Amino acid sequence: MKEWLLNQSLTLIVTPILGAVGTIIGVSVKKFFDSKTKATDTKKHLRMLDELILSAVETANQKEVDYLKDSGEWTKEKEEEVFQRVRQIVMSLLTTETQRVLAESYVNYEKFIELRIEKTVKNAKNKKELK
Repeated sequence: MKEWLLNQSLTLIVTPILGAVGTIIGVSVKKFFDSKTKATDTKKHLRMLDELILSAVETANQKEVDYLKDSGEWTKEKEEEVFQRVRQIVMSLLTTETQRVLAESYVNYEKFIELRIEKTVKNAKNKKELK
């Protein structure tokens, strides 16, 4: 009788504990995979953003910057105009999903994009100097 009572008592105590532990583990595993999925999604959108920026910068360089520099008309004002045009192109071509992911990841994602454009321009300049 004591053995049966002990088994019943342990069953009543251990079963809810195992259920709670299982739930905690399940929630933790879900959070882990959700964070991995979000990180992968963010990387995908950053890669798309970088490709878009590179394309816009290369197009501006080929069509406008090279011409203005060759003709001696390149000024700080022209540089700012071209930068703003590239920025507008990039912003207009971003998908709603990419904008959402960037907005969730960065406090000021538009400033982040501007910094990425500046970095891409600097890298493009360095590549031209090396050639």
